[in-house]
Amino acid sequence: HLAEDASLTKKGHVQLSSSVTSTSETLAATANAVKQVNDKLVSDVVAMGKKSSSDSGAVAIGQESNAYLASIALGGNAKTTKAFGIAIGPLSSAEGAGSVALGSNATALNNSQGILGSGNGNTDTWLVPGSFSVQGTKNFEIPHPHPVKKNTHVIRHGAVESPTPGDTLYRYTLEATKDSQTVEIHLPDYFEHLNTNVDVWVNGHLHFGRAYGVVEGDTLKVTCEKAGKYKALVIGTRNDDNVQDWHVKGVEREIGESWRGETYVFEVDEIMEVEEITNMEESV
Repeated sequence: HLAEDASLTKKGHVQLSSSVTSTSETLAATANAVKQVNDKLVSDVVAMGKKSSSDSGAVAIGQESNAYLASIALGGNAKTTKAFGIAIGPLSSAEGAGSVALGSNATALNNSQGILGSGNGNTDTWLVPGSFSVQGTKNFEIPHPHPVKKNTHVIRHGAVESPTPGDTLYRYTLEATKDSQTVEIHLPDYFEHLNTNVDVWVNGHLHFGRAYGVVEGDTLKVTCEKAGKYKALVIGTRNDDNVQDWHVKGVEREIGESWRGETYVFEVDEIMEVEEITNMEESV
């Protein structure tokens, strides 16, 4: 046996090393090095990246990322500062307990708050390929439009709701140049493909002249009693391919089934036995 150093293609003597960061192709890992790697894999504290750190039950991945107790921080300088937070994206920060910050520079300051993106030139446009449902309230919060309050206040508007697959609204101003005239307005070329159950309302603008309207194909026809301007409102209900399964359950469904009538997994705070229900009914 020749006392030669080993290589990738030749057997021989090798030097042992306990380093877990070495890139050498001539050193061999000791049992201590293997244990260090294994300890990181099975530990409830995961911190990967230069100057990253994490607490018990937390995961921090990325340079200078920091995850607080039972939290997740993914991305360079991503951080969570309270328990159960999630920060994903470079410079993202979840600073409230149970808060979630998703996207570059996203910051969630309050407890149980979720923030998508930062709106500062980063990801600020989100698309949902499928359906999107809200169990609470759908609100739109925008900067206050009044110049005096623009920097100190915001306003909140709720979404317009209807018990339909979705209503579409079209507003028009038209003018009749003579009495009993029928004025025609061309609707968008997709109108008849998108809408069903169409209604039309017409009011005289600054006069008491009466009028009525009908939609035929892609044309709105308004018959006016008197010459003058009129305001027309057209409302239709969506009827495109994406809303056809709406009619499976309509407005109401039972807990435990989906909007398509399928069995659905759900959670309950307490499951009552049949005997309990019977006793309650008898007491009533």
